[in-house]
Amino acid sequence: MSKSELAIMRNEIYVRYGYIFIKNGKMDQYFRKQDWYHAEHKNVDRFLNEIEIYNI
Repeated sequence: MSKSELAIMRNEIYVRYGYIFIKNGKMDQYFRKQDWYHAEHKNVDRFLNEIEIYNI
């Protein structure tokens, strides 16, 4: 997989919890195009479980 694909995979973990990315950054631009993405939180650390933390 490419670096870009791996970055998207890692960030999908954050996205599930509504992480707000840097406005107009690569991840913001990518995930804003997804119908299911709703930016809600600046910090989602408290939502992450052990497996998600390991995978990040």
